[in-house]
Amino acid sequence: MKAFLGRLIFNTLALYALSGLLGDDFRLSGFSGAIFFVLVFSLAHSFVRPALFLFKIVTFPVHWLTLGLSSLIVSLLLNALVLLFLCQLHLIPGVHLSGFGAALKATLLLTIANTIATILFGTGQR
Repeated sequence: MKAFLGRLIFNTLALYALSGLLGDDFRLSGFSGAIFFVLVFSLAHSFVRPALFLFKIVTFPVHWLTLGLSSLIVSLLLNALVLLFLCQLHLIPGVHLSGFGAALKATLLLTIANTIATILFGTGQR
C-alpha cells in the first residue's frame, strides 16, 4: 500500500510538472483532478496491458528483430490513444489535451515518470 501511495503522489506531481512543460497542449486544473486522472489512467493501462501481451505473442519475430523496440512503440501508441480518448470524452474534469501529438508526448513523459517512481518505491509485490 505504501508503494502504491508513493507512486500515486509521485505520478501526480509529475503530471503537474508535465502540464507546465507542455503548456497549452496539456492543461490541468486542481490537485483532485490530477489524482483522479492518475487513478483512471492507471486503471485504463491495466486493461491495455493484456492487449500488449497478445501483441508480443503474435509479433514475436518483429519483437525479436527490433530487440523489443516495437513493443515500446506499440505501448506508447496505445497509451496515447487511451489518454486522448479519456481527455476528448471529458471523463476527467479539469484536464485538457490538444491532440494526438500532445498525447504521445504526455504518454512518453508519464511513462518515464512512472518508471522512476517504480524504481524509487517498488511495485509493492514481494
